[in-house]
Amino acid sequence: MLCRANNVIAASLSVLALCSLLLTLLLLPTLLRLDKYATVHLNVPPPATHPLIDDTRECFRPRPTEPSTQSNSANYSLPILNLGFPKGGSTSLEHYFKCGGLDTSHFKCRKRTPNSLGPNKWMEKGVQCGKCIRWTLHTTDEPLLERCGDYDVYTQLDVENDAKRGGCFFPQIQALDILHDENPTATFILTFRPVSKWIESLTHWEGFDTPIIERLGNCHNMLPGLDGTTPQHFADWWCGHVEYVRSFVEAHPGHKLLEVDIEANDAGEYMAGHLGIDANCWEHKNKNVLKGVADHEVLHIDEKVIANMPKWMRKDIAKKKERQRQILNNQNMQFEE
Repeated sequence: MLCRANNVIAASLSVLALCSLLLTLLLLPTLLRLDKYATVHLNVPPPATHPLIDDTRECFRPRPTEPSTQSNSANYSLPILNLGFPKGGSTSLEHYFKCGGLDTSHFKCRKRTPNSLGPNKWMEKGVQCGKCIRWTLHTTDEPLLERCGDYDVYTQLDVENDAKRGGCFFPQIQALDILHDENPTATFILTFRPVSKWIESLTHWEGFDTPIIERLGNCHNMLPGLDGTTPQHFADWWCGHVEYVRSFVEAHPGHKLLEVDIEANDAGEYMAGHLGIDANCWEHKNKNVLKGVADHEVLHIDEKVIANMPKWMRKDIAKKKERQRQILNNQNMQFEE
Protein backbone atom coordinates (compact mmCIF):
# COMPACT_ATOMS: atom_id res chain seq x y z
CA MET A 1 0.00 0.00 0.00
CA LEU A 2 2.81 2.42 0.92
CA CYS A 3 4.66 1.69 -2.35
CA ARG A 4 1.46 2.34 -4.31
CA ALA A 5 1.01 5.72 -2.55
CA ASN A 6 4.61 6.68 -3.31
CA ASN A 7 4.07 5.80 -6.97
CA VAL A 8 0.96 8.00 -7.10
CA ILE A 9 2.86 10.94 -5.53
CA ALA A 10 5.78 10.46 -7.93
CA ALA A 11 3.41 10.36 -10.89
CA SER A 12 1.66 13.51 -9.67
CA LEU A 13 4.99 15.36 -9.33
CA SER A 14 5.95 14.28 -12.84
CA VAL A 15 2.68 15.63 -14.21
CA LEU A 16 3.21 18.94 -12.36
CA ALA A 17 6.74 19.25 -13.71
CA LEU A 18 5.53 18.54 -17.24
CA CYS A 19 2.74 21.14 -16.91
CA SER A 20 5.22 23.69 -15.59
CA LEU A 21 7.54 23.07 -18.55
CA LEU A 22 4.68 23.36 -21.05
CA LEU A 23 3.47 26.61 -19.42
CA THR A 24 6.99 28.09 -19.61
CA LEU A 25 7.29 27.18 -23.30
CA LEU A 26 3.89 28.73 -24.02
CA LEU A 27 4.74 31.98 -22.19
CA LEU A 28 8.31 32.28 -23.53
CA PRO A 29 7.42 34.23 -26.73
CA THR A 30 5.34 36.69 -24.68
CA LEU A 31 8.12 37.16 -22.16
CA LEU A 32 10.61 37.77 -24.96
CA ARG A 33 8.29 40.34 -26.55
CA LEU A 34 7.90 42.12 -23.22
CA ASP A 35 11.67 42.16 -22.76
CA LYS A 36 12.12 43.54 -26.27
CA TYR A 37 9.46 46.19 -25.59
CA ALA A 38 11.22 47.27 -22.40
CA THR A 39 14.54 47.50 -24.19
CA VAL A 40 13.43 49.26 -27.37
CA HIS A 41 10.43 51.36 -26.36
CA LEU A 42 11.24 52.20 -22.77
CA ASN A 43 14.94 52.83 -23.50
CA VAL A 44 16.24 50.47 -20.84
CA PRO A 45 19.37 49.15 -22.56
CA PRO A 46 21.22 46.09 -21.31
CA PRO A 47 24.34 47.42 -19.54
CA ALA A 48 26.63 44.93 -21.26
CA THR A 49 25.81 46.16 -24.79
CA HIS A 50 25.39 49.92 -24.13
CA PRO A 51 28.39 51.33 -22.25
CA LEU A 52 28.28 54.69 -20.50
CA ILE A 53 28.37 57.70 -22.80
CA ASP A 54 31.87 59.09 -23.23
CA ASP A 55 31.20 62.83 -23.04
CA THR A 56 34.91 63.72 -23.21
CA ARG A 57 34.96 63.47 -27.00
CA GLU A 58 35.84 66.66 -28.81
CA CYS A 59 32.48 66.75 -30.58
CA PHE A 60 30.79 67.45 -27.25
CA ARG A 61 32.83 70.60 -26.61
CA PRO A 62 32.60 73.89 -28.53
CA ARG A 63 35.61 75.22 -30.37
CA PRO A 64 35.92 78.85 -29.28
CA THR A 65 36.91 81.38 -31.93
CA GLU A 66 38.42 84.82 -31.46
CA PRO A 67 36.14 87.78 -32.27
CA SER A 68 36.89 89.65 -35.47
CA THR A 69 38.96 92.83 -35.23
CA GLN A 70 36.45 94.56 -37.50
CA SER A 71 33.59 96.65 -36.14
CA ASN A 72 30.85 94.64 -34.46
CA SER A 73 28.32 95.49 -37.15
CA ALA A 74 30.46 93.61 -39.72
CA ASN A 75 31.06 90.54 -37.57
CA TYR A 76 28.23 88.51 -39.08
CA SER A 77 26.05 88.32 -42.16
CA LEU A 78 22.36 87.50 -42.36
CA PRO A 79 20.56 85.23 -42.11
CA ILE A 80 21.77 83.65 -38.89
CA LEU A 81 20.83 79.96 -38.66
CA ASN A 82 20.99 77.83 -35.54
CA LEU A 83 22.09 74.40 -36.74
CA GLY A 84 21.90 72.85 -33.27
CA PHE A 85 19.31 70.38 -31.99
CA PRO A 86 16.07 70.95 -30.00
CA LYS A 87 16.56 71.49 -26.27
CA GLY A 88 20.05 72.73 -27.04
CA GLY A 89 19.48 76.42 -26.25
CA SER A 90 17.21 77.62 -29.07
CA THR A 91 14.92 79.60 -26.75
CA SER A 92 17.92 81.36 -25.22
CA LEU A 93 19.06 82.31 -28.73
CA GLU A 94 15.59 83.60 -29.56
CA HIS A 95 15.57 85.86 -26.51
CA TYR A 96 19.11 87.05 -27.21
CA PHE A 97 18.53 88.07 -30.83
CA LYS A 98 15.12 89.62 -30.18
CA CYS A 99 16.69 91.64 -27.40
CA GLY A 100 19.29 92.75 -29.95
CA GLY A 101 16.58 94.00 -32.29
CA LEU A 102 16.81 91.31 -34.98
CA ASP A 103 13.71 89.83 -36.64
CA THR A 104 13.80 86.37 -35.09
CA SER A 105 11.80 83.14 -35.33
CA HIS A 106 11.73 80.20 -32.97
CA PHE A 107 10.08 76.98 -34.13
CA LYS A 108 7.12 78.87 -35.66
CA CYS A 109 7.48 80.85 -38.92
CA ARG A 110 5.13 83.22 -40.65
CA LYS A 111 4.38 82.09 -44.18
CA ARG A 112 3.34 83.79 -47.39
CA THR A 113 -0.03 83.52 -49.03
CA PRO A 114 -0.07 81.17 -52.03
CA ASN A 115 1.64 82.43 -55.19
CA SER A 116 2.82 85.62 -53.54
CA LEU A 117 6.27 86.91 -52.67
CA GLY A 118 5.11 90.42 -51.79
CA PRO A 119 6.47 91.93 -48.55
CA ASN A 120 2.99 92.46 -47.08
CA LYS A 121 1.50 89.11 -48.02
CA TRP A 122 2.13 87.23 -44.80
CA MET A 123 -0.58 85.00 -43.43
CA GLU A 124 -1.49 85.84 -39.85
CA LYS A 125 -1.25 82.30 -38.53
CA GLY A 126 2.25 80.88 -38.44
CA VAL A 127 3.40 77.34 -39.10
CA GLN A 128 6.21 75.16 -37.83
CA CYS A 129 9.38 76.31 -39.58
CA GLY A 130 10.50 72.78 -40.42
CA LYS A 131 7.09 71.95 -41.84
CA CYS A 132 7.11 75.11 -43.99
CA ILE A 133 10.64 74.46 -45.26
CA ARG A 134 9.84 70.84 -46.10
CA TRP A 135 6.68 71.87 -48.00
CA THR A 136 8.56 74.58 -49.92
CA LEU A 137 11.38 72.16 -50.74
CA HIS A 138 9.05 69.57 -52.25
CA THR A 139 6.34 71.80 -53.71
CA THR A 140 7.82 75.03 -55.13
CA ASP A 141 10.97 76.49 -56.65
CA GLU A 142 10.98 79.41 -54.23
CA PRO A 143 13.91 80.05 -51.85
CA LEU A 144 13.24 78.13 -48.65
CA LEU A 145 13.71 80.93 -46.14
CA GLU A 146 12.03 83.62 -48.25
CA ARG A 147 8.91 81.51 -48.34
CA CYS A 148 9.08 80.76 -44.62
CA GLY A 149 9.28 84.11 -42.89
CA ASP A 150 12.36 85.77 -44.41
CA TYR A 151 13.68 86.35 -40.89
CA ASP A 152 17.05 87.72 -39.88
CA VAL A 153 17.50 84.80 -37.49
CA TYR A 154 16.11 81.25 -37.35
CA THR A 155 16.73 79.77 -33.91
CA GLN A 156 14.97 76.42 -34.48
CA LEU A 157 14.61 75.00 -37.97
CA ASP A 158 13.55 71.44 -37.18
CA VAL A 159 10.16 69.93 -36.51
CA GLU A 160 9.32 66.79 -34.52
CA ASN A 161 5.81 65.58 -35.38
CA ASP A 162 4.15 62.21 -35.19
CA ALA A 163 3.77 60.19 -38.39
CA LYS A 164 0.21 61.41 -39.03
CA ARG A 165 1.52 64.98 -39.32
CA GLY A 166 4.52 64.23 -41.47
CA GLY A 167 7.06 62.99 -38.94
CA CYS A 168 10.36 64.74 -38.29
CA PHE A 169 12.36 67.01 -40.57
CA PHE A 170 15.72 68.63 -39.83
CA PRO A 171 16.66 71.21 -42.50
CA GLN A 172 20.05 71.65 -40.79
CA ILE A 173 20.77 68.06 -41.84
CA GLN A 174 18.48 67.21 -44.72
CA ALA A 175 18.52 70.55 -46.58
CA LEU A 176 21.82 72.13 -45.55
CA ASP A 177 23.17 72.01 -49.11
CA ILE A 178 20.18 73.95 -50.39
CA LEU A 179 20.29 76.44 -47.51
CA HIS A 180 23.94 77.03 -48.42
CA ASP A 181 23.20 77.47 -52.14
CA GLU A 182 20.53 80.06 -51.36
CA ASN A 183 22.45 81.76 -48.52
CA PRO A 184 26.18 81.23 -49.24
CA THR A 185 27.38 83.65 -46.54
CA ALA A 186 24.85 82.85 -43.81
CA THR A 187 26.13 82.80 -40.23
CA PHE A 188 25.84 79.39 -38.58
CA ILE A 189 25.52 78.75 -34.85
CA LEU A 190 26.05 75.47 -32.98
CA THR A 191 24.90 75.41 -29.37
CA PHE A 192 26.44 73.07 -26.81
CA ARG A 193 25.54 71.78 -23.37
CA PRO A 194 26.62 68.62 -21.50
CA VAL A 195 25.26 65.78 -23.64
CA SER A 196 23.90 63.90 -20.62
CA LYS A 197 21.87 66.99 -19.65
CA TRP A 198 20.66 67.33 -23.23
CA ILE A 199 19.40 63.73 -23.30
CA GLU A 200 17.78 64.19 -19.88
CA SER A 201 16.04 67.32 -21.19
CA LEU A 202 14.78 65.46 -24.26
CA THR A 203 13.42 62.79 -21.94
CA HIS A 204 11.65 65.02 -19.41
CA TRP A 205 10.54 68.07 -21.40
CA GLU A 206 6.82 67.64 -22.03
CA GLY A 207 5.99 70.60 -24.24
CA PHE A 208 4.24 68.10 -26.49
CA ASP A 209 1.83 65.34 -25.59
CA THR A 210 4.87 63.03 -25.49
CA PRO A 211 8.51 63.74 -24.59
CA ILE A 212 10.68 64.86 -27.50
CA ILE A 213 12.91 61.81 -27.17
CA GLU A 214 9.95 59.53 -27.95
CA ARG A 215 9.04 61.57 -31.02
CA LEU A 216 12.62 61.49 -32.25
CA GLY A 217 12.82 57.78 -31.50
CA ASN A 218 9.76 57.17 -33.67
CA CYS A 219 11.47 59.17 -36.43
CA HIS A 220 14.91 57.59 -36.19
CA ASN A 221 14.48 55.74 -39.49
CA MET A 222 13.95 59.06 -41.33
CA LEU A 223 16.69 61.13 -39.67
CA PRO A 224 20.20 60.64 -41.12
CA GLY A 225 22.71 59.64 -38.46
CA LEU A 226 20.17 58.56 -35.82
CA ASP A 227 20.54 54.78 -35.84
CA GLY A 228 18.52 53.81 -32.77
CA THR A 229 16.63 54.98 -29.70
CA THR A 230 19.03 54.49 -26.79
CA PRO A 231 20.88 57.35 -25.04
CA GLN A 232 24.09 56.18 -26.73
CA HIS A 233 22.42 56.48 -30.14
CA PHE A 234 21.34 60.05 -29.39
CA ALA A 235 24.81 60.95 -28.14
CA ASP A 236 26.38 59.54 -31.31
CA TRP A 237 23.83 61.44 -33.40
CA TRP A 238 24.80 64.72 -31.71
CA CYS A 239 28.48 63.98 -32.21
CA GLY A 240 28.06 63.06 -35.86
CA HIS A 241 26.08 66.22 -36.54
CA VAL A 242 28.72 68.47 -34.97
CA GLU A 243 31.43 66.82 -37.06
CA TYR A 244 29.27 67.14 -40.19
CA VAL A 245 28.65 70.88 -39.67
CA ARG A 246 32.33 71.56 -38.96
CA SER A 247 33.44 69.74 -42.10
CA PHE A 248 30.71 71.49 -44.13
CA VAL A 249 31.93 74.94 -43.05
CA GLU A 250 35.53 73.97 -43.81
CA ALA A 251 34.41 73.08 -47.33
CA HIS A 252 32.34 76.29 -47.63
CA PRO A 253 34.39 79.04 -45.94
CA GLY A 254 31.87 81.75 -46.87
CA HIS A 255 30.02 80.80 -43.70
CA LYS A 256 31.02 81.90 -40.23
CA LEU A 257 30.47 79.18 -37.61
CA LEU A 258 29.98 80.29 -34.04
CA GLU A 259 30.03 77.51 -31.41
CA VAL A 260 28.72 78.49 -27.98
CA ASP A 261 28.31 76.71 -24.64
CA ILE A 262 24.90 77.90 -23.47
CA GLU A 263 25.70 77.08 -19.83
CA ALA A 264 29.05 78.91 -19.72
CA ASN A 265 29.20 81.87 -17.33
CA ASP A 266 30.68 84.06 -20.06
CA ALA A 267 28.28 82.99 -22.85
CA GLY A 268 26.82 86.50 -23.08
CA GLU A 269 30.23 88.13 -23.36
CA TYR A 270 31.33 85.56 -25.93
CA MET A 271 28.27 86.19 -28.10
CA ALA A 272 28.63 89.95 -27.72
CA GLY A 273 32.24 89.80 -28.85
CA HIS A 274 31.24 88.09 -32.08
CA LEU A 275 27.87 89.64 -32.83
CA GLY A 276 27.92 93.03 -31.15
CA ILE A 277 24.69 92.45 -29.22
CA ASP A 278 24.69 93.48 -25.55
CA ALA A 279 25.88 90.62 -23.32
CA ASN A 280 23.02 91.39 -20.91
CA CYS A 281 20.61 90.10 -23.56
CA TRP A 282 21.87 86.58 -22.92
CA GLU A 283 19.90 84.43 -20.51
CA HIS A 284 19.31 80.69 -20.24
CA LYS A 285 15.63 80.47 -21.12
CA ASN A 286 13.04 77.67 -21.10
CA LYS A 287 14.64 75.86 -18.18
CA ASN A 288 12.44 73.33 -16.43
CA VAL A 289 12.03 75.25 -13.16
CA LEU A 290 9.65 72.55 -11.88
CA LYS A 291 12.43 70.01 -11.70
CA GLY A 292 12.90 69.01 -8.06
CA VAL A 293 9.68 70.76 -6.94
CA ALA A 294 7.42 68.39 -5.00
CA ASP A 295 3.80 68.17 -6.21
CA HIS A 296 2.39 69.66 -3.00
CA GLU A 297 4.65 72.71 -3.37
CA VAL A 298 3.05 73.87 -6.63
CA LEU A 299 0.12 75.33 -4.67
CA HIS A 300 2.47 77.96 -3.27
CA ILE A 301 4.03 79.16 -6.55
CA ASP A 302 3.28 82.83 -7.17
CA GLU A 303 0.70 83.35 -9.94
CA LYS A 304 2.78 86.19 -11.41
CA VAL A 305 5.69 83.78 -11.81
CA ILE A 306 3.43 81.19 -13.43
CA ALA A 307 2.13 83.78 -15.93
CA ASN A 308 5.65 84.22 -17.34
CA MET A 309 6.28 80.49 -17.77
CA PRO A 310 6.02 78.63 -21.10
CA LYS A 311 2.58 77.28 -21.98
CA TRP A 312 3.57 73.65 -21.41
CA MET A 313 4.80 74.49 -17.90
CA ARG A 314 1.62 76.37 -17.02
CA LYS A 315 -0.45 73.36 -18.13
CA ASP A 316 1.71 71.03 -16.02
CA ILE A 317 1.28 73.24 -12.96
CA ALA A 318 -2.50 73.41 -13.48
CA LYS A 319 -2.72 69.61 -13.55
CA LYS A 320 -0.60 69.26 -10.41
CA LYS A 321 -2.61 71.92 -8.60
CA GLU A 322 -5.89 70.20 -9.42
CA ARG A 323 -4.49 66.87 -8.24
CA GLN A 324 -3.30 68.42 -4.97
CA ARG A 325 -6.66 70.10 -4.35
CA GLN A 326 -8.39 66.74 -4.78
CA ILE A 327 -5.99 65.16 -2.28
CA LEU A 328 -6.63 67.95 0.23
CA ASN A 329 -10.40 67.66 -0.23
CA ASN A 330 -10.27 63.91 0.39
CA GLN A 331 -8.16 64.45 3.50
CA ASN A 332 -10.62 67.05 4.85
CA MET A 333 -13.57 64.71 4.23
CA GLN A 334 -11.84 61.90 6.11
CA PHE A 335 -11.07 64.28 8.97
CA GLU A 336 -14.70 65.40 9.22
CA GLU A 337 -15.88 61.79 9.33
